[in-house]
Amino acid sequence: MINCLRSIKICFALSFFLLSGFSLADDFAIDIRGKKIINAKEFGYGVDRFVLDSAFQDILNSLSDVVFVIPPGYYTQGECLTVGGKGIYLVGYGVVIEQVNPDSQCLVISGEGNALIGFRLDGNAISRGNSTKQAAVVVKGKGSLVIGNRISRSKSAAIWVQGAENYKIYGNYIDHSYSDGIHQTEGSFNGVVKYNHTYNTGDDGISVVSYSSSGLVHDIVIENNIVTNVKWARGISVIGGENVVVRSNFVNGTGRAAGIIVSREESYRTRGVRNVTIEGNFVSGVSMIEPGKINDLTGQGAIDINSHNFSEPGVEKVTVAKNTVIDSKHSPIRVLGNVCDVSVINLQSLPLVNEDIVIHNCEGGNK
Repeated sequence: MINCLRSIKICFALSFFLLSGFSLADDFAIDIRGKKIINAKEFGYGVDRFVLDSAFQDILNSLSDVVFVIPPGYYTQGECLTVGGKGIYLVGYGVVIEQVNPDSQCLVISGEGNALIGFRLDGNAISRGNSTKQAAVVVKGKGSLVIGNRISRSKSAAIWVQGAENYKIYGNYIDHSYSDGIHQTEGSFNGVVKYNHTYNTGDDGISVVSYSSSGLVHDIVIENNIVTNVKWARGISVIGGENVVVRSNFVNGTGRAAGIIVSREESYRTRGVRNVTIEGNFVSGVSMIEPGKINDLTGQGAIDINSHNFSEPGVEKVTVAKNTVIDSKHSPIRVLGNVCDVSVINLQSLPLVNEDIVIHNCEGGNK
C-alpha cells in the first residue's frame, strides 16, 4: 500500500484524484423495476446450507428476471458456477465465498443482462494459471454487470472478460491475483471499466488484449480506476485493440515495466492497435524494481507506445493528453518501433527526465 509519510506528493495527488470528478450515483444506479426479489433462504441457504454446489446451480438455471439475494454468511464453492439466464441479479452483501478449488473456481456471468453484486470472493491459489476456469469471475454474454465485489487470490485473472458485449465493471476491489486484475479479450466490445482498485496483481492491473487467433477488442473505456503495486507487469495495457479510452486513472508502483502501455506484441501474436486516447492519468513509481533485480527492467517509459511487428500494422492514432508522471526510472513517455500518428499534449513530469519525448508521425516513415 502507499505510505503517505514517505510519499506525500503521491498521496496528495491521490486525494485530489479521489475527490474530483467522481459522480457515482448514475453509474451505480441499478434498475430492478419489474424484477421479483427472491431470498435464497427460501432454499435453505444461509440457514443450514452453505455449500454452493450443483444444487445451487440448478436453482440458478431456474431463474429469470429476478434479484436473487444470498443471505450474509460464509459459503464454499468447489466448482465453477454460471449465471446464464436473463435478467438475473445475484446479490451478496455480507457474503464471503471461499473458492476452494483454484482449478475450477469461476463464477461465470453470461446470458443477457445478468449481474454479480456485492460479494467477497476469496481464493486460495499459490501459483499462476491461464484458463478461464481458474479466474474468480468470468464475464460473457450481453449487458453483464460486475459491481462492488472484493476478489482475492485468483489463480488466473480476477475478472476475465471473454467475448462480452455492452458490459460494465464498476467499483470492485481486487488484490493478489496471480494473473491480470481485469483482463478483457476475445473480441469483447462496448465495455466500461470504472472505479475499480487493483492491488498487487501478478500481471497487468487492467488489460485489453486482442490475440491474432481471436476477435478484436474494441470500444472500451477504462476510467477513474486505481492501480497499485504491480510488481512484475504493467499498470494498464492495451495490447491489440481499437477505440480504447484510458482516462483519469491513478497508477502507482510498477516493478519493471510501464505504468500505461499501448503495444502490438509479436511474441504473443497480438493484433495491432488503432485509435487510443490516454488522457488525464496520474502515473507514478514506474519501474521501481527492488535492488538486485535491476536486470529484469524492460526499459519502458512511464507511458509506453511500441510495436515490434514490421510486416503488419502496428500501433497507430494514439493521443496522449494532459497526463502527469512522477518518479519514473525511464522516460515519462517512450515511442518505439512500428508506430505512427502519435500526439503528445501537455505532459507534466516530475522530476524532469533528461531524455527527449519523441513524437512519431506517419509521414515520418515509421512503417
